[in-house]
Amino acid sequence: MEWNMGQNPLNVQALKNSNRARVLECIRSQPISRIEISRQTGLTKSAVTMLTNEMISEGLLYELGFAEKTANPGRTSILLDIVADYAYAIGVTLHRRYIGVCISDLKLSCIAKTQRDIAFFTSADETVQWINSTINALLSQVGIPLSKCVGIGISSPGPLD
Repeated sequence: MEWNMGQNPLNVQALKNSNRARVLECIRSQPISRIEISRQTGLTKSAVTMLTNEMISEGLLYELGFAEKTANPGRTSILLDIVADYAYAIGVTLHRRYIGVCISDLKLSCIAKTQRDIAFFTSADETVQWINSTINALLSQVGIPLSKCVGIGISSPGPLD
């Protein structure tokens, strides 16, 4: 049976998103070349080139410059890096002693953070309201619109009341 990509566009888009995430994960820790991304992910060179060129045109990646010349023949590789301020993520920590909120860029640098002792809160509703207003205040403080935030993660070390 022949598979037609047009028959299942949701699976194609999910695969593309997964491959984009794999590429970004390679780049997150340090600038890297397309060929090295291909080696680390198992994606073809042409797939990596297509994905990275798309992300460059979106403003998510940029070409940093040439890698150090090696003894291997061939062209010198161009290093790619993430544009850290392309988007931001919000982190919320629910701990037994405190609640924390952090805003980070795509290179996982903390841009702003704060925390409040858990004894300050008298109800769950009050806690949620504090988290919401604190996120908005931190974003305002550093001049980041909520529209540039791509997600929120909430961590909890175990059962909490």
